[in-house]
Amino acid sequence: MDLLSVQLSPSTSIITTVLGNFLPPPSPSPHSPLHKSSPLSSTYKDELLLVARTGGSLDCYGIRDSDGSLVLLTSVRLFSNVRSLCTFRPPGHTSDSLLVGCSSGTISLLELAFETGGGGGGAGAGAGAGAGGGLEFRTVHCETFGKSGVRRGTPGQYLACDPKGRACMISAVEKQR
Repeated sequence: MDLLSVQLSPSTSIITTVLGNFLPPPSPSPHSPLHKSSPLSSTYKDELLLVARTGGSLDCYGIRDSDGSLVLLTSVRLFSNVRSLCTFRPPGHTSDSLLVGCSSGTISLLELAFETGGGGGGAGAGAGAGAGGGLEFRTVHCETFGKSGVRRGTPGQYLACDPKGRACMISAVEKQR
């Protein structure tokens, strides 16, 4: 038996948002989900909007080229509260990554990728990425630095990133005693 805590209605209040180029450039391979003729690369602009909501939800919206409207591409339910978000592009990468400071006492580096699961289309099939499959957040690195819970002395409330991707800084509201 599995126990799962899920709310019936999603939260509507937004904690923070970031805008970035989270998808890699179009691929010349016709079998790639990001091929030039793919529905995802031809329908949406390069930028994606990531929204962190209260209650631990992370949503990814695409900006439609035709009318500029926002379309939900994927939504992920987290089991911690997001405290801060920041875009981060490591040297040598062609797309942005996402730094997430959360109440579990960790800072995580996430990248947006296409699901690699085959067929089925069950509960883990993802949301609306067109014929190429769904989008998912993949954890690149997760560093634990403090106690869990939202505490004034635990870093994670403030994130700052170097525009060239050389460093990121994480801080708390007050110093440790």
